[in-house]
Amino acid sequence: MNDAVFFKNFRYNEYCYNETQHRDNSRGVDMHFIGLMKHGTGRIVSEGQILEIHENEMFYIPKGCRYHSYWIAKDYVLFDSIGFLYFPTNKTNGYMLQKIEQTQEIRDAFAPLSENKALHTASIGTLYCLLGILETKLTSAPLTQCFYIYEKLIRHMNEDPHKTI
Repeated sequence: MNDAVFFKNFRYNEYCYNETQHRDNSRGVDMHFIGLMKHGTGRIVSEGQILEIHENEMFYIPKGCRYHSYWIAKDYVLFDSIGFLYFPTNKTNGYMLQKIEQTQEIRDAFAPLSENKALHTASIGTLYCLLGILETKLTSAPLTQCFYIYEKLIRHMNEDPHKTI
């Protein structure tokens, strides 16, 4: 993989809105995102879940999540958004949309990403150190019916790989 393709797997941004904004991501987002609300308020609405985000709160949006976001500005809204394509995890079902409970360890790991949005190998390494911490702290997404069907199919195939279904 060449460098240009590799670096397209990451987005480090700071968003600032002077007025309330609505974003329609109902088709699903193409990356995972970790955000930090620096000023203002946000609301993410996804499949019956409403996530209210206030100043100094962190949040996680999983890849593929379908949602509408509302960034509510009394004077302005300012937040960091760190996007990444690959989240290495042992979880079969991944993680759900959620706030991230900040520990000092998480704040310290996120700070260099927030302070300098430059995309380079060191910042990518910092991101994956943060993900290593978050892996044990994030809430897993509930298993879907597709997962149960897949597991049953795998068991069936392992019992007799030559048998047709």
